[in-house]
Amino acid sequence: MYVVKLTFTAIGTVEEYESRRNDFASRLAAYLGVPTQQVSVSIRAASVLIDAEIVSPSVSTATHIAETLSSALASASATADFFGVAVLEAAAVSTLSGVIATPSPPLSPSLNSDEEPMQLGPIIGGAVAGVAILMAVVGVGLWMRKRAARKKNAPSNNPVVVNFHSHNIEMTDHSRTMDMSKI
Repeated sequence: MYVVKLTFTAIGTVEEYESRRNDFASRLAAYLGVPTQQVSVSIRAASVLIDAEIVSPSVSTATHIAETLSSALASASATADFFGVAVLEAAAVSTLSGVIATPSPPLSPSLNSDEEPMQLGPIIGGAVAGVAILMAVVGVGLWMRKRAARKKNAPSNNPVVVNFHSHNIEMTDHSRTMDMSKI
């Protein structure tokens, strides 16, 4: 996706323009013949800095949109007439290649000015550390179990002496068994 960015500075306060965000997006979409969903508008302080981003599927369409806007909004008065607001300077138009525009984030009504948003970093870090510790404990447990099984099945160094009809037979390797009934 390609994005054409339009920026202009209007006279007033951010609060005056927040309610007009959708109006600006609709005007741009109608003028350019693109769906309103492809236009996002943000309002920032600096007198009032208004950014609009128009998403385009191709570089040729993005170039056409940029040229159309540059021509239509070439002066401060043309920008003011188009948007119906007082502006300080002509709109600046640029094309951003291979960028996907993201809509302006909605204002969060749940956060008071003295509340901070929840930080996920410590939560994720704690979860990763917990999984690592659990894997280490399971690994040590399996290693100890395998080690104990090896010791249990390991041959002892003590010879086994079997007395069979006055013949002494000495066996030292427990891994080999001998059926004495067939001797």
